[in-house]
Amino acid sequence: MHDNIIIRHIARQPNFSDAQAASIATLPKTAMDDAYSRICQWQGYTPTPLYSLADSAQQYDINALYYKDEAPRFGLESFKALGGAYAIDCLLEQHLAAGGNKADFTAASATDGNHGRSIAWGAQRAGCCAKIFVHRGVSEERIAAIAQYGADVIRIDGNYDDSVRACSEQSAANNWRVISDTSWQGYTDTPRLVMAGYTVLLRETLEQIKQLNGSAPTHVILQAGVGAFAAAMVAALLQHSDTLPRIIIAETAYADCLLQSAAADRIVHTPIEQETVMAGLSCGEPSLLAWQILAAAASDFVAISDSPIGSMMRTLADAKIIAGECAAAGLAVVAATQDSHWRETLGLTEQSSVLLFGSEGATDKENYQRLIDIDKH
Repeated sequence: MHDNIIIRHIARQPNFSDAQAASIATLPKTAMDDAYSRICQWQGYTPTPLYSLADSAQQYDINALYYKDEAPRFGLESFKALGGAYAIDCLLEQHLAAGGNKADFTAASATDGNHGRSIAWGAQRAGCCAKIFVHRGVSEERIAAIAQYGADVIRIDGNYDDSVRACSEQSAANNWRVISDTSWQGYTDTPRLVMAGYTVLLRETLEQIKQLNGSAPTHVILQAGVGAFAAAMVAALLQHSDTLPRIIIAETAYADCLLQSAAADRIVHTPIEQETVMAGLSCGEPSLLAWQILAAAASDFVAISDSPIGSMMRTLADAKIIAGECAAAGLAVVAATQDSHWRETLGLTEQSSVLLFGSEGATDKENYQRLIDIDKH
């Protein structure tokens, strides 16, 4: 077992009514239903697998451990395929209805890799242009994966938050449409569309648990960068239930903006001084929409170290699951509960059923191999 997996922890008392109100305001059922009906018609759509990891559940002395594997999603290797591409569909439709044409519609976004790939793919599907901003920490393999769909990739000498600012400034100057899942005051409509796309995978997951005759999750561990994915999952859960399972938000200790916001009870910007191996979680400021949901719904915010990520990826590989760095975050939190303190703190018992989200596959294959080979015996 790795020492010090969980570096910091903040507990909060969730408020179901406030969480439900924030979720409905951000993602009403009609928005989720529209995303589901559209995306299900896309060529190549098929639900991604849900695995019941019985051996790991036994190892961690819990009732069930579910893992939703987003690696096969539309060949893009992450859940992000659902969000950016769906937003492009909706926004381009609005643009054409208003008298515009595809030639004057350009989608732009900042990315750590996966979201940009979705935007590039979605723009290619729709027949429009894409401008993708990447920061200095994004690998060449991830850049190539974006460029293969015809997008212009613009590298920024800074971190993720710097790439967001550059994208916003250049988009305003060039009349490009920023398509992001992070939101701020005055920019919320497009992130709602992206988040609505994400909810498709939660709808699949709940149906798959039923098909397994599995017990409903008592704990849901959600990895978070700006928090949009986590908040979308919470909103979708609330649409299907009158109660919430225990929501645990997992961030990298190098960019724990949601945990710091939970501690301060307001949105806090966390400077990124060191990059994490979990590249997709390297975000220094919460999304406004996401924070409104997670502040009311989450019981626990944890910041985790990089140290267990390689071995968690290898554990999943041993189960024939290809999991990228961010996809291993939830399993790392479960592994931390082998320490009785964290088991009690996070409320795990032998009756617990835990749901994890494998948010990405091997989106950087060289890095994937390096990590699963660390400390390999």
